[in-house]
Amino acid sequence: MTLKSNKYLRSLPVAMLALAVCSSVHADNGDSIDITFRANIRDTTCDMTINDSDSSSTIIIGADGKVSLGDIIKYQTSEAASGPTMAQFALKIKNCPESVTGIKASISGTTSGYDSGTPKTILLPGTGETGPTGVGLKFSRVSAPTSYFAIFANETETSDNDAEVIKWSPAEIDSKQVDLVARLVTTRISGTTPAVGAFQATATFNFSYE
Repeated sequence: MTLKSNKYLRSLPVAMLALAVCSSVHADNGDSIDITFRANIRDTTCDMTINDSDSSSTIIIGADGKVSLGDIIKYQTSEAASGPTMAQFALKIKNCPESVTGIKASISGTTSGYDSGTPKTILLPGTGETGPTGVGLKFSRVSAPTSYFAIFANETETSDNDAEVIKWSPAEIDSKQVDLVARLVTTRISGTTPAVGAFQATATFNFSYE
């Protein structure tokens, strides 16, 4: 995957962490899809990792990477932070200079045209990626599993609304970790049935520092 970096917020470096998602979503009759996470981080003020890996990481959603459409529908409104359609992962920091007092990350990627919310919160496969029609991803904190972060159209977009971005709390900065969860959801309008097949999508985490 290709990573870029920009600089803003007092000219401190911004790091983009690209999270490629793949798994295996299948219908109850056994048809299946594939799901993984890969992450790379470049040009950071702090050293950023995903699940303690600073080069790449793979996270599987579902038992043996398989998720049924029935479970996606069942768990997409669940207030739980774990289940067969979810995967928890952690953004971690290390070697931060004392001058860093704040960290914020926005998520960018391909959004769903069926997502009528403001802001949009559903991530879809992008150009060159595969995915069954009607399946996407949402991201939230483990501590607030139904408070979903916004998905922005490009890496330069962000928000001053802390509910839409990953604004690290003082406690999270002290503990050097934010626990997140990715959840598979349906994206199709009422009355339609999501398809099955291989799924891959990329979320880019754009970090800025204060």
